[in-house]
Order: sequence, then C-alpha cells, then structure tokens
Amino acid sequence: MIATVKIVKDYPDTKIVEDFIGEVYSNHFDLKQEILHAKRGNSKTFGARVGAMLKVLAITYNSTWHPNCTYVRFAYNFNLMKEDVLMQFVMFLKQEYSKPIFFLLDNRYSLLIKVLQKHEFSLIRETEILHIYPLKSLMEIDFLPNKRTVHEIKGDPKILSSLIELTKKIYTDTHRANPVADLSRTSWELAIMEGMLEKNSYVIVQGFIVLAYSFLYKVNDESWELGWIGVRDMKNITELDKLLQFQLKDAVKHGIRFIEKEADTTCPYSQHVKNSLVYSVDERFYSYLG
Repeated sequence: MIATVKIVKDYPDTKIVEDFIGEVYSNHFDLKQEILHAKRGNSKTFGARVGAMLKVLAITYNSTWHPNCTYVRFAYNFNLMKEDVLMQFVMFLKQEYSKPIFFLLDNRYSLLIKVLQKHEFSLIRETEILHIYPLKSLMEIDFLPNKRTVHEIKGDPKILSSLIELTKKIYTDTHRANPVADLSRTSWELAIMEGMLEKNSYVIVQGFIVLAYSFLYKVNDESWELGWIGVRDMKNITELDKLLQFQLKDAVKHGIRFIEKEADTTCPYSQHVKNSLVYSVDERFYSYLG
C-alpha cells in the first residue's frame, strides 16, 4: 500500500528540525554536521509527513560555484524508510524547482539512490576519497629544471595569471555536467590560494607559462590534502607524477601519515595519478542530477 505523503514547505519549527536530524543521524555524525551546515544561510527546509509522523527532511540550497542546479540534502531513518515515501518527496522537489536538483550521496543512501535511478536522474560523477601513503608511494625523483614552488612564483603577475587561467580551465572542463559559474579572477585566486601549503605546492613553468601544477593544503598535523592538479597538454601528464614525488618527499620529511585526495571519475588527472600511488579508499560518493 502506497503511503499518503504530505509535504510541508518552509518547515517552521527549527527545534523540531534539529531534533529530528539528531535522532535519525545519531549514529552518523558526519551526515548530521553536513545537513546542519547546509541549513545555514540561504536555504529552505521541507518536511514529508505520513500521518502525524515526520519521515523525511530536505534542505535545499544554492551554490555560488555551481549555480545551474539546486543542491539537496536529505535526512531520514535508513532502517525504517519506505521507497514510495522517498519517491513522492523527490518528485515533489523536481516539480518545485525549475533548475535540476543535485544530490551527493554515499552508500548509506542506497534506497534514495535506487529511487533516483528509477526516475531519470543521471549519475554524473563518482568520487573516491583516497588516503595516499607518502613513504610507500615514494620513488626516485628526477631532476626538474623548470619546477618552482607557488611561493616562488606568486609574486610574478604573468606566471600567476597563467596558473589561475589553467586551473580555471581544467576545473571547468571536468565539471561540464554541472557547469561552473563565471567568477572573477580574484574569486579563483582566493579559492586556489586559501590554506595552500605554498612551499610544498609545485608548478612547472616555461617562460611565463605554467605547464603543470599540483597543490597541497594542510588538514592537520598528520594529514595534508592534494587539491587542484593538472597539465596544460595531456601528452605531458606524466609531469604530474614527477611533481607528486617531490610532494611525497616533503610529506615524509614533515611526518605526514597520509595525503587525502578527491578522485573524480570526470577528472583524468586524478585517475592518472592513482596508477603510481599506494593508497586506500576511505569513502565513495555518487553525484546525481535530475
């Protein structure tokens, strides 16, 4: 028997919302934090009720970087949820918004993934969160005469401009299914440079042109994050391996236990460097758009 679902827009009671999220995600602290974070700022809260019982919450919000869709976070009890309740809620949200709606999910949302697959949502990207082990991945390092640190080149406007232009192009090319906003050069520079380990982030430069880059960011005293990576010409993609070896050497020197990397299936650079690294897969995420 299909449940009768009543959707409540702009769910009014913040305490009920937060209590519900805390209850259904009591054993999933990461999901609780993510949805509460999404609830801040310019977001909307929807509730799906069956009878008097609140069954599902949805937080919808917009992204400055990806403005062509509406982002959605769901909260519900994984053990008690029914497929038809999720289906009715998803179809309501599709009708509510003119833009496509976007879900980023892991395997805990298996029932929601099943619903999305049945209702013409596209899997646009899979993402593995890698934990790269520096000492086990370290190999002999070739001399690179054109290698420089970001710290060394950031004061040169021409080289920095080339770096920002290339980083923007590669990020845009690898996110075509969910297009990137037309942001200012300053916005790109701030996003790239924020939190960067400038003396451990490397570029290959020819004249004033950046040919390859690999950026590291500090997470904590035991781990770093490998962020933006890329090359100007795919024929030279092995240059990334060389830059990474210098970064692995730096990580070993600083006692870093692992380097985290988001490896998207839409990013050939991330997929390539996996071949030369020793790592474990910490998490997997699935991006659906419909």
